[in-house]
Amino acid sequence: MIPRVGLGFDVHPFSDDPGRRLVLGGVAIPGRGLDGHSDADVVAHAVADALLGAAGLGDLGTRYPAGDPALAGADSMGLLAEVVGAVREGHEIGNVDVTVVLEEPRLAPHREEMEARLAATVGAPVGVKPKRAEGLGTLGRREGVACFAVAVVVVGAGTVPELPGFVARSVQDLGLFLVAPAFVVLSGPVTLGLEAGGKGAAVVGRAATGRVGQVVLHPVTLWVLYGTALVALYFTPEYRTGAAHPAIRLLIDLELVLVGWLFAWPLTGPDPKPRSLAVGWRVVMVMLATVYFSILGLAMQSQRQPIAPGVTVGAMHAGGGDLWSSAELISIAATIGVLYEWLFVDLSRARRADRFNAAEDARQLDLWRASRRAAALADLRARESLIVRSRPAGTPRSDDAFSSTRRAPPRRPSDPAPPAQGGAGGGGASPPGPR
Repeated sequence: MIPRVGLGFDVHPFSDDPGRRLVLGGVAIPGRGLDGHSDADVVAHAVADALLGAAGLGDLGTRYPAGDPALAGADSMGLLAEVVGAVREGHEIGNVDVTVVLEEPRLAPHREEMEARLAATVGAPVGVKPKRAEGLGTLGRREGVACFAVAVVVVGAGTVPELPGFVARSVQDLGLFLVAPAFVVLSGPVTLGLEAGGKGAAVVGRAATGRVGQVVLHPVTLWVLYGTALVALYFTPEYRTGAAHPAIRLLIDLELVLVGWLFAWPLTGPDPKPRSLAVGWRVVMVMLATVYFSILGLAMQSQRQPIAPGVTVGAMHAGGGDLWSSAELISIAATIGVLYEWLFVDLSRARRADRFNAAEDARQLDLWRASRRAAALADLRARESLIVRSRPAGTPRSDDAFSSTRRAPPRRPSDPAPPAQGGAGGGGASPPGPR
């Protein structure tokens, strides 16, 4: 690692325009504004010039020409953030030291705020020292403001940067917003609540499948909640407030999990759904989520102001890129999951239909066999009744009588002769001989 040092300088005269603001180090200070093509922030310009010189990337005037119409009234802290991003591609910023020369106004009351804003943008310690010209020269006659800046960078350290706090926080937010709700949905909390029984189960059932559930789980309502959750976190003071108050940060985390769960509920999971969405609509919702995260990541990467103290613009850009790529991968996986569930559900339905048809065929076959047996028995009884009615009077109506009417099988010569019919007493009487 090789340290390098850069020196930056800038000077601007005071403007006669009463509408110009005096901006130094990204802080608006009461007093006459400075004349310039942009907002004339001499501190931001000097710091950017020092960083570019230390990294060997030229100077600020070459990168941002003063005559460029696109830079008219530009925010100099945003330009500084872009310079920091370019420097960090191959360097790690060590620190920056700034000296501001002016007679008025006094900078002491604004010194700490200037240092905080500059440090948040640069991502390294920045010291600000206000000095007076003691009445000497142009600056002593209160005709303008000058600024000197010295920056130290380390070559090669930026190629393997440490994980910034904002990047880690954005990855955690993504996990709370996408991954955690998926596990909550798959666990079936509503189903568990319904199976618990009692009054709570009745309340859960009415809330899940009643009018409240239909309104909350309507696709339009879900997209309003889903779309504003991360936008409010990263583009409003919500993130800064949560960073300053851990209890509020915990509530924000719970909000992300809750909104993510409500969004994932109609898409998958075993819980009852008050509004059944077709597979096509579920795929559309997941694909729209992919577009949403792409736009959100681009918006974060285009930011030129840090959203909270201690968060650098470079970290915001890195966090936006990570959020974009990670969310796209998760959304693609969710799309595959929805399609797989659709295929699995169709296969399950087909198998259930096959089992039902097989059972119905077996039942119909049993009924047919039973009806055939009943018809055969009825036909047998009808024949028996007919035979009994045709026999002489006094013949017992019994199965023996019925069976006696059946033709006997032919007797073979080896078979013994059948016994003669006997009289009373069971003995057989021999025929009388000749007289």
